[in-house]
Amino acid sequence: KELRTISLENPQSFIAQAKRLPEAAAKGTNPLLDHLLTVRRDTRRAAEIIEAQLKKTPAPKTKFPSTKLGGQFATAARLLTSRVPTRVIKLTLGGFDTHTNQAGQQARLLGQLGQALAAFERALRKASLWDRVLVMTYSEFGRRVAENGSGGTDHGTAAPHFLAGGKVKGGVYGAAPSLTDLDGGDLRHGIDYRQLYSTVAHRWWNLPHQWVEDGKFASIEAIEAG
Repeated sequence: KELRTISLENPQSFIAQAKRLPEAAAKGTNPLLDHLLTVRRDTRRAAEIIEAQLKKTPAPKTKFPSTKLGGQFATAARLLTSRVPTRVIKLTLGGFDTHTNQAGQQARLLGQLGQALAAFERALRKASLWDRVLVMTYSEFGRRVAENGSGGTDHGTAAPHFLAGGKVKGGVYGAAPSLTDLDGGDLRHGIDYRQLYSTVAHRWWNLPHQWVEDGKFASIEAIEAG
């Protein structure tokens, strides 16, 4: 199997580290050792592809925020504008586990997201790529409705998500959840998160609806074909 996931913060640092890996030896009879050799070979090959593509295209001149998320979006824009072949780029923004002082933390984190995403959009519009990119948020959990004793909320279920891109039909989708008709203190979701994944898989990657839960979840019309 080919290497499918690469974790990096800085492309140039990744390239330099990959080049220090020795050339993979020929495969032998030890499957565990063979796997390590294959990963090493694929890592070097991935670095060679990234380096070659970066050399072809100058870095975007768009100014990104100096936050950690801003740096991640800048790296994503660099890879995309350089036409590095990739289907998915994952960025992370932690700190939403707001058991205390939720109002202040939410404002700060969402401000970082908005500023970084705005710079990312500007960079991709200049490169005529905004219509070919879909940005989707996701989280492993939501928040409960009731405030706890520390000015925050505890782990819950349903949560809002954002999607952005040149092919996304803007607006609010799904009915506003009730704050009184709850499920054990949690919001009742209106859109199943698997609908998001099913829609992206089908409309952007041309995978069949059956790819997610045997096609049990309908597409969301807000997300056009990529």
